[in-house]
Amino acid sequence: EDRDFYDDERTALNEHMAKAQEAKAGLAKAQGDATLRSALADLGDDIALNEKSGERRTPSGLIVPDEKTSLGEHFVKSAEYAALMGTTANGQFGAKQRVQSLPVGYKSLVTGLSDTSAGAFVTNDMRGLQVALDSFQRPLRLRDVVTNGTTTSDTVEYVRMTSTTNNAAPVAEATSSAAPTAPASVPGALVNAAGGGYKPESALAAAKVTTPVRTIAHWIPVTKRALSDAAQIRTLIDAFLRYGLEEELEDQMISGDGTGENFEGLGNVSGVQAQAWDTNALTTARKAKTKVRTVGRSIANAYLLNPADLETIDLLQDNEGRFYFGGPQGVGSASVLWG
Repeated sequence: EDRDFYDDERTALNEHMAKAQEAKAGLAKAQGDATLRSALADLGDDIALNEKSGERRTPSGLIVPDEKTSLGEHFVKSAEYAALMGTTANGQFGAKQRVQSLPVGYKSLVTGLSDTSAGAFVTNDMRGLQVALDSFQRPLRLRDVVTNGTTTSDTVEYVRMTSTTNNAAPVAEATSSAAPTAPASVPGALVNAAGGGYKPESALAAAKVTTPVRTIAHWIPVTKRALSDAAQIRTLIDAFLRYGLEEELEDQMISGDGTGENFEGLGNVSGVQAQAWDTNALTTARKAKTKVRTVGRSIANAYLLNPADLETIDLLQDNEGRFYFGGPQGVGSASVLWG
């Protein structure tokens, strides 16, 4: 009508305009929320927040991790991430595989190749001790052929037979009641005295040996924390220390000189037989066995050989150049020597 508003019209119009402006602002806000929801949904797809159903979600559709699950854990447990890792070979992504996310401006690549990135969290694969301790330990043999005993005292006494004299011989029946007398000795024979019946005398010689109990010991310092943090340390130390005692005991049994705190080893006991070298190692070893049998009046039950001597025996050849003990194709060193 080309006129001014009446007062009542002006009041009503202002009220309607206010409501319209408010509605317009609400519409703009709703449109912005829809755009944001769409972007969030797309981002959720890329970072694996939308992979399951039946979980608590935001109004935009994103899954809300529970209090026990972190965002990172939620991601690496997702079906999408599992499918992606399933396409890898030797830990490398395939040529066409990639993880996408919406552009967020500047991005710093997280890489396992850098110690200032994910590489700092990559730990070495520790396999523990790969070389057995016994690789540095010689075989102990003497204890295997010696009877072991125990004592509760600090001194051990025993009797050592030092010699025997066996004069047993046939004796003629006595022909007289007189006391028999020793037969007369003539070169090459014994001639019975008159009356006969004399029994020849034999002899035993023994010596009482007193040996003090000795202590063989050694130790390695280690902290309680080391034992707690590395359980294998205890086994390693126990095995090493126990072996060390056995090795020293075997050395003492063979070559102890009996002075100070040393044992009296077999090699230093008075009266132990010695076989001189004769022709070669095999001949010498056989003669030693004979001496144990005839002079020592015992049966040998083992040879204790230095590895260098065992090598000499293994390498012995006949006139045709053939090894006596199987040679390189054999199963090992001579395990039986002269029976």
